[in-house]
Amino acid sequence: MNPARAMGTFLRTWRAEWAHLSRAQLAVAVAARGKPRKKVTPDIIREWEDGQPPASTAELDALLQVMREHGLTNPEVGQFQTAVFAACLDRHYPDLYEGESLADRPDIDEIAEAVFREGQWPGRSGTSAVHLVAAIHELREAVTAAVPVGEAGTRTAGGGSGWPT
Repeated sequence: MNPARAMGTFLRTWRAEWAHLSRAQLAVAVAARGKPRKKVTPDIIREWEDGQPPASTAELDALLQVMREHGLTNPEVGQFQTAVFAACLDRHYPDLYEGESLADRPDIDEIAEAVFREGQWPGRSGTSAVHLVAAIHELREAVTAAVPVGEAGTRTAGGGSGWPT
């Protein structure tokens, strides 16, 4: 899984779904805690969510502080920080990480079941919150793309959301 994509997906999910912050609100919160004070805009937040790591240690530290203040535990913050470092490494050494999409793997059914039932996928002990969120989003995109859209604009397969209950 691409580390930059995992970092960005987790940040977007945390911001919108867990912390209930708009990009503008997160930008203001990060800018207020940055040292030295630097203007962080919603466009910068969008770049981070698109996989561009924070440009400096000060930006990252300010973002991590805001994440802690909005409910992330220290282990989750540490996992996000590790994902940011991996995204930085991936930019400089692109061959360091597998480039294939999770949804393209031949064992995707086994992985999807493990992600939804056990909170991690086979062969990957200690799955971090960042990788789990990124995997769920990647699987959701793959399922959505695979299920045909009916005439009324609704998904037609299975009669439901397509997610295990």
